[in-house]
Amino acid sequence: MKKVVCLIAVLALTASVMAAEPITITAQVAGDTVTLGYNAAGATKPVGFSFIVTATGGGAVAAASDVGLADSFFDVFIDYAADDPAAYQAGANPTTGVLAGAHPLALTDAAGAAAFPATVFAVSAAELANVATIPATGTICTLKFNGDATVCFSEDTLRGGVVDTNGDAMVVTLPGCVNVTTGPTDCLYVGQVFNYAGPGLAVNLTVTQTIFDRWVSLGKPDCWCCLAQKAGNIVTTNLNATVNSADLNAIRLAWLKNVGQAGYNACADVNLSGGVNSADLNVIRTHWLMTVGTCNPY
Repeated sequence: MKKVVCLIAVLALTASVMAAEPITITAQVAGDTVTLGYNAAGATKPVGFSFIVTATGGGAVAAASDVGLADSFFDVFIDYAADDPAAYQAGANPTTGVLAGAHPLALTDAAGAAAFPATVFAVSAAELANVATIPATGTICTLKFNGDATVCFSEDTLRGGVVDTNGDAMVVTLPGCVNVTTGPTDCLYVGQVFNYAGPGLAVNLTVTQTIFDRWVSLGKPDCWCCLAQKAGNIVTTNLNATVNSADLNAIRLAWLKNVGQAGYNACADVNLSGGVNSADLNVIRTHWLMTVGTCNPY
């Protein structure tokens, strides 16, 4: 049955280009993931998609496991099945009809599934078994990238673009390019290095997983993101950005208090150890009356 469905889908994707039902392909970015969706404004609904995705800047879709199938629609992957139709049919999940590991990423210049890591590929998928329930808006798939990338979209003339339930080509509006950022989104992250060496100044601290987890548990205090705090500017609202008696007093008030104890001051914990003690006091002493800035001036 899956072979027949795939064959019908191939015919559908090469159908007449006379119809003019509109559809908009959408691309929404959340961190390292792009969610591809659609909005069909016409009376007919889409039954098959194909468009080209080009990623530049270093990031790629590294593996089939980085392609997410967002819902139960559009799970006929014509090009994946073209490589081995028998395996696709025999290995399909009896509930979903999808072979484990199957995906909609295809070659741009020939039939067949795209190779990974993939930076230039077609997204090719269809749904014929449940045509009556295809919604007017929905998702197609998600793409997770392993590095920063600019992701752009173009027409796939090889497969016929997007076709509706009548087998006619739809008028497609593709999204503009989107930027995927895989780097940290928090101001503090594992591996971050606070380092500065200058006249009388000495800061060298690397954020570990333990430090990061502690920061999260404390509600992500902003001061932990500041190099100046590591140099002893605990009261980061000081206009002169100088380590002085206000910072020393913050140490005094939180003296020997640990995370979870009343009186603990996360900003006074300048070495991010989870407690305010002589190590923090020593930082104050080292940078006493020095101008270190209010956050990250270096």
